[in-house]
Amino acid sequence: MPICESSMLELELTASDLNLVDMEEWHKGLRSVALLTGATVLALGYANFIIIPCSDIFGRRVVLLVCAAISLGSYIWQAVATSYSSFLGARILNGIGAASNESIMTVVIADICWLTSCRHRSAGLIC
Repeated sequence: MPICESSMLELELTASDLNLVDMEEWHKGLRSVALLTGATVLALGYANFIIIPCSDIFGRRVVLLVCAAISLGSYIWQAVATSYSSFLGARILNGIGAASNESIMTVVIADICWLTSCRHRSAGLIC
């Protein structure tokens, strides 16, 4: 199989429609566009190490509101981004803001529900 055909096959197997739109928008290759998702997920994962202690210190409501404001700001930044670097920075900030939903919600369920009564159903519905 020639190189061109194998790279096209790889592109078809790995790229979603949104990746194709981003590749056209930012004039970048598949690796650079995949970095948009990878950096967001990494920021989401590492932000949990900061968010959980902050929620214990400052309270869950305050941390959730701050993270919601960070997410809202990152959405606006993504909408007005004019360069790939700016858009990547907005995606990383979005991962930081969205991390509270991954970590704090399970703690809130544990606070509200008793272990034997409704925690498993609530976690299944919300998470």
